[in-house]
Amino acid sequence: MLAQLINCYLAESPILMQAMQTAVTNGEPMQLQRAAHTLKASSATLGATHLANLCKEMEYMGRNQDLTEASSKLVSIETEYERVKVALQRESQQV
Repeated sequence: MLAQLINCYLAESPILMQAMQTAVTNGEPMQLQRAAHTLKASSATLGATHLANLCKEMEYMGRNQDLTEASSKLVSIETEYERVKVALQRESQQV
C-alpha cells in the first residue's frame, strides 16, 4: 500500500508543480494557492515536511495575492521535490 501511495504522489506532484509554475507565470494567485495547498498536504502525508513547509509559504503567497517572491520560492520547491522524489523512489523499491 505504501508503494502505491508513493507512486500516486510521484505521478501527481509534477502536475501540481506545473500548475504552480503556470499560476506564477500568469499571475493567478488563487490557482497558485490551490496547487500549493494540495502539494503541501500530500507531501506532509508522506513525511516530506520541508517540502510541505515550502508549499505552505507558497500557499500563503497565493492567499495574500503577493507573488513577488513566488518565482524564487518555486525554485526552492523544485529543488526540494527532486530530493524527495529520489528518497521516495528508493523507499518504494524497498517496500
